[in-house]
Amino acid sequence: MVEIPGVPGTNGTNFANVLPGAGSPEGVVIATPGTTYLNITDASFWIKATGLGSNGWICLIGATA
Repeated sequence: MVEIPGVPGTNGTNFANVLPGAGSPEGVVIATPGTTYLNITDASFWIKATGLGSNGWICLIGATA
C-alpha cells in the first residue's frame, strides 16, 4: 500500500491508501468500493466504483481512461 501524506485515509491516519500493482485491476484485484489503485506500469489511476469482487474498477487517469 502507498500512503499519500496530507490526504485523509481510511486507516485512521492522515494518509490515503492506494493499492499499487502492475496492470489493470479489473478482474484481478478484489476490493470494496472507494478503494484506489495505481498501475505502476503505466501510471494509470483507478477507483473501485461498484461490487465486492474484482470487477467494477474505473480508470480515472491514464492511457485507459
